[in-house]
Amino acid sequence: KKHAAAKKIQAAQRGRAARQQMALRMRQGGAATRIQAIYRGRAARRIIAARLAGGRDLDGKDLRKGLSCLGRNPFTLRHAYLTLSCKGSYVKGLGELRKFPMLQTLDLSENFIDSLAELANLPYLTDLNCSSNSLTEVLQYVPPVCKSGSSWNSGDGNFGSTLQRANLSDNQIDTIADISHHSYLNSLNLNRNKISEICGVAGLKNLQVLRLSHNNIERISGLDGLPLTELTLDNNQIKFIENLDKVPCLAKLALGSNEISSLDGLRKCEQLMYLDMASNQIAAVREVEYLENLPLLCSLVLTGNPIAPVVVPEDPSVPNFYRLRVLVRLQGLTSLDGKMVTAEEKTKSVNLHGGDNSDVLNRARVYKKIFPDME
Repeated sequence: KKHAAAKKIQAAQRGRAARQQMALRMRQGGAATRIQAIYRGRAARRIIAARLAGGRDLDGKDLRKGLSCLGRNPFTLRHAYLTLSCKGSYVKGLGELRKFPMLQTLDLSENFIDSLAELANLPYLTDLNCSSNSLTEVLQYVPPVCKSGSSWNSGDGNFGSTLQRANLSDNQIDTIADISHHSYLNSLNLNRNKISEICGVAGLKNLQVLRLSHNNIERISGLDGLPLTELTLDNNQIKFIENLDKVPCLAKLALGSNEISSLDGLRKCEQLMYLDMASNQIAAVREVEYLENLPLLCSLVLTGNPIAPVVVPEDPSVPNFYRLRVLVRLQGLTSLDGKMVTAEEKTKSVNLHGGDNSDVLNRARVYKKIFPDME
């Protein structure tokens, strides 16, 4: 009886302790939920206030959340942050950036930024993403430059801009002022702005990639002598291909969704490998003859033009005469309208249209040999 009574007492105590622990856990869970709700509400109010005010200043919370990639200061050998990501944080003022002069990569996309003047305090910045903001100017900030002839004597380490890649797409930019002070710039993305004229980039002797799609550009100009390998100008208002013979290294060109009716301006682009002319006004297949002397051209897009059929036959046995007419003129293509070109297609195109490499003459000789009396 004593043993049974002891078991009952122990069970009652264990049950009481379990209920107390469960109640404590429930209170702790409820408190955590209330704290999370308060935090979310505070963050939501902060976002709403920043949105109503048209943006806010970059603060310590943004820096603690976005700083990464630890490196070393080349002068003091002290540790320094090299990367900052502050995407979609409703930021407008960038004054806090001057506390981190060693930053090399900066992502400030989807904010309310209207000026990049504070970036003059980041002399080692190489990668900048400032897309989807409210900018009206292109990289109008000038990092300090040491005086000529005194840099080593004074220990001055300021040598100007080191920016190499910049993404300023989806802003409010309407003109490109002179940005030659960014002499190391290699890639510039200005898609989805309001630019009407290509200018201000003539001094960028290292620029290889320039993207200007979805703007209001009417003429191709201002690119003379640049080492561009990729140029994107689709979704503009361009009517003629001109001045590209002055861009000798051009390998990839996108001119889709414009108002171009002739390919005459491409005959001297000997380094061209990829050409996108989709959704233009090219009505004659013989326009591709302007591309016959481009030895490296391997990919061509002509969909959406009057010469390209709207409905492509799915049955491989049904000849696609449009493709054959293009391929007989451009035997070096490996891709046409996003579809791989086969050796069979090239052979069919040559045999169908005749020529020195076709089998038309051989078939005529065989026919005459078997049927000598028939014309």
